[in-house]
Amino acid sequence: MSDLFRKEVGFIVFIGVIIAIFSQAVGQNSLFSYAPELFKKAGMAQDTAFLQSIVIGVTNFIFTFIAIGTIDKIGRKKLLQYGAFLLFLDALALAAAFYWQFSGVWVLAFVLGFIAIYSATLGPVTWVILSEIFPNRIRGSALGLATLALWIANFFTTFLFPIMNQHLGLSVTFLIHAGICLIYFFFVRANVPETKGKSLEEIEQLLSKFEKVIE
Repeated sequence: MSDLFRKEVGFIVFIGVIIAIFSQAVGQNSLFSYAPELFKKAGMAQDTAFLQSIVIGVTNFIFTFIAIGTIDKIGRKKLLQYGAFLLFLDALALAAAFYWQFSGVWVLAFVLGFIAIYSATLGPVTWVILSEIFPNRIRGSALGLATLALWIANFFTTFLFPIMNQHLGLSVTFLIHAGICLIYFFFVRANVPETKGKSLEEIEQLLSKFEKVIE
């Protein structure tokens, strides 16, 4: 574990942990876990709310194949950037929908859009890039640390959503998620290099050069 905190790999480990945290902090867990409650507040009947949750799961499954088909064509960094920015716009739309009390159909559309975007970009691409960016000598420990950070972020995001909903309301809650998505967009743009088509050794050299540029 001490190897993870050496100066020559510290920057790479930091990037991996941040990628893992933001993959959960953008808010998709809130939609998965509290979808029936969201649809109920949007005016949908309780019995149809659970049906909408099933639709969310099917959407998640289908759009994952888009990432599988495009990740080696478009690239990891671009998919993370596109995903973060589109999630930012969708979270803004959800905030507006709850603030101005749009009909339940619009809420359903925005929720499915959010899940579709996440499933085609951040969801699967996060795991791919985490498996690539760490040097061979620390890959196991670094990926373990990033995965730990990911699940801690998952827990806190899911735990805090009902609290934020109760004290701030859904519109402000989704505005916060929108801000997180926008921050992640700029973080990826500034700190994450493209790893598409490169060997693990080439990625390690690329990240070393990238760190020097950042410094």
